[in-house]
This record gives sequence, structure tokens and C-alpha cells, in this order.
Amino acid sequence: MWVLSGDGGRKFMERETLRHGATVTISSGDWLHDYSSPWRTTQYLVVELPQPEFLTSAPNLEQRVNAAIEAAKASTDNIAKGEWNDALQDLRPVWELLRKQSDITDLLQRDGYTADAITAVEAIVQQQFTLAPKFLHRTDPSGKRINPEIRASKEDALVCYTCAMSLLNLISRKSARLR
Repeated sequence: MWVLSGDGGRKFMERETLRHGATVTISSGDWLHDYSSPWRTTQYLVVELPQPEFLTSAPNLEQRVNAAIEAAKASTDNIAKGEWNDALQDLRPVWELLRKQSDITDLLQRDGYTADAITAVEAIVQQQFTLAPKFLHRTDPSGKRINPEIRASKEDALVCYTCAMSLLNLISRKSARLR
């Protein structure tokens, strides 16, 4: 008699595999928060930024902002491919096109921004304009000093990308609302 088997046979334990075929859809937010976090040490915050809308009713602002939106969309493709330096290079025109623009200042004033708030928005644009070349150029602005090469990482590209998309969204939504 086989004492360990429990049923008088030779097998102590038997394993059987049952397969069930079903399609399961897990949204990205659920995947990040409910499924991937137990396997990683990184917690994620999902931020959904609306795509900035092309301007059609602000003639002085329209051309610049629409060109900046096109540049940001090119950056989106490089973000998806993991080309961090290329994504930052694509964003450079965004900062050039939004920097020191009286039309943007006027738009923000009409929406009720104070002078200090407008200065803060302008500082964001200027700081991004200053940050982006650090990953792209090996020389300082004078061209006399060689800087160390800085390779952009995902987090570097994402901070500039989310800032660009947020600012473009802000300008395009305010412009559409204040028509």
C-alpha cells in the first residue's frame, strides 16, 4: 500500500493544466497602477494632456503657435521611439516660437493673468529655451568653451515634452475661448 498517495496509488501529487482562451483588455492607466507596480519599484502618475488645437482666429499668434504645435508633434514621434535627444531637438522650435511674444502676453492679460503670472509663464519658456541646448550643443553660446556631452534620458525628454504640450494647450485653449 502506498501511504503517501492518499488513494493507494503510486502518485503522491498530480498536476493538470487547464487552458482558457479569452481576450482581456487592460487600459494603460489600470496597467500602470494595478498590474505593473508590483513588479517594479517605480510608481507612475498618468497625466493626460489634450493635444493642442491649431489656431485659426488669432492672426498675429496663429502662424507661430501652429508652427510650434507641428514641432511638438514631431517630438511626439521621437518620444514614442525612445529617441530622447531627437525629441529635445524637435522641441527647440517650440521655445523659439513662444519666447518673448507680445501676442502671448496680450492673450494672457485678456484672460486675467496678472503681470507676475505672465512673467512666470515667460520664465518657463525662457528656462526651457536655455535647457534644451544643453543636450544638443557641445559649445557654449560664445562658441569658445567646449561643454561635456550630455545624453538625454527619458526623464529629460519628458520634462521638456510635457512642459511644451502644457504651454501649447494653455495658449490654444485660451485663444479659442477668448475669440
